[in-house]
Amino acid sequence: MDKLINDFSFGLFAWQIFLLFLLILGAVLFLWAVVCLFKSKKQSPKIKLLVLIALFTFPIISSLIYLSDYYSKDIKDRML
Repeated sequence: MDKLINDFSFGLFAWQIFLLFLLILGAVLFLWAVVCLFKSKKQSPKIKLLVLIALFTFPIISSLIYLSDYYSKDIKDRML
């Protein structure tokens, strides 16, 4: 019984570390996306508001989508 409790506590600790990692990753991505959103001069204020709402609603997924779109357009603009 003692081995089961110790193994379970290690598994719980691993999950806590994983969730903490996701929380920190989400916060960094969220802040990065917000900074890029406010730096962008190509988007109208209405689009910026919609993206900001999406960032608050689904921070990790919407940050990844916005940043990938932001940098793919930035690379295309530099090539022209």
